Amino acid sequence: MTSSPLHPPTNRRERLKSEAGAKPALAAFEFDGFRFGTDSWEFTEYDYRFIHTCQALAWTIAQYDAALVPTG
Repeated sequence: MTSSPLHPPTNRRERLKSEAGAKPALAAFEFDGFRFGTDSWEFTEYDYRFIHTCQALAWTIAQYDAALVPTG
């Protein structure tokens, strides 16, 4: 059965795949007095910092993989 507003997913991983599930989970999270302020957050587009970080991770992994190749 697919999820819909009338039939929300019961699996936690499935709930976190959508903005409607992730926002309440983040709002409920607290650690040592820290809470996320998710009221103004939109999860509909990737932020340039996120894309830059993904590119940096891909470059770093490629450098690591290249270092593992024997040179001689």
